[in-house]
Amino acid sequence: MFPQIIQAPTQQPKAENISIRKVDPNKYGDVLGETVGVAIPKDHFIHAIRLRIVKGTFVGGTSPAWVASAEELLVTNLVLRAEGSKRFKEGKWKEFKALNIVNLETMTDGSLKLYFTDPKIPDAKPLPAWRFTSLTLELTWAKLTDVTTGTPTGTVGTKCEITLEESHWDGEQIDNWPCLIEVVRGKTVWGANTGWQNYDHERVNLVNGFLYHADDNNTDSTDIFDTVRVIGRTPAGSFPLYDEVAVVDIREANKNAFMVAMGTGYWYLDFAGLNTRQFTSLKTQLEIQTAGTNAGIRVMERYTLA
Repeated sequence: MFPQIIQAPTQQPKAENISIRKVDPNKYGDVLGETVGVAIPKDHFIHAIRLRIVKGTFVGGTSPAWVASAEELLVTNLVLRAEGSKRFKEGKWKEFKALNIVNLETMTDGSLKLYFTDPKIPDAKPLPAWRFTSLTLELTWAKLTDVTTGTPTGTVGTKCEITLEESHWDGEQIDNWPCLIEVVRGKTVWGANTGWQNYDHERVNLVNGFLYHADDNNTDSTDIFDTVRVIGRTPAGSFPLYDEVAVVDIREANKNAFMVAMGTGYWYLDFAGLNTRQFTSLKTQLEIQTAGTNAGIRVMERYTLA
């Protein structure tokens, strides 16, 4: 049997039924270098969460200034967590920004969108937020010294504005409701190894795509990995889903599809609802032809739970 693609039928709320709500901005502020949890309202469907960084004014020090593109650096990592342990979104700011490119959305510096209803994933439905006892967006802020020059001692008014795209529940049956999960489970490194390296994926969900983020010794790198294979194995045999495709060719295909080049070290592979439960193993194999210092990969797995 060949790998199974599942497309679940869905009916999304009409665009005119979606409203915008701003989350109380008083719950976060000048907390550079810390992780802060922002409570997300839980009374509607959430289609998307929009974030916008606002740079404040400096306090103290000599000749303080923001570094170039500080809006893209101020929040380094974010997690959307329900009931403490359930993770719906987890990754770096720039990884989620790369998904905006995948979805053909042009976001200004310091702006970001997290999706639940997704233009490329027709079976992804909005998050029924009222089903959870808590829903928290955790923002990790950069250290002041990482985003400024001079010697400021602090800032006033630096914040992340958050707005929700929502709709009301209209009696839909939400058992087995396919929500879009986007998480990075960690980073795998191979030092100065060469040859083919294995990255193991989860196998319990319907995968819609993998976003790859490659680096060498913590510096984003487009050429540390040369060739990619994605292989699923079942008792009946092995199935190459992507078979020895050059990273440079994947990035070129991404550029043509998304109308803009992915950032350094990024590429995207689409699966459109791959049923990973059918595999006994699912691996990405990455070829390193020329040794680096410490080759590493992060993979944001985009899947729906149903």
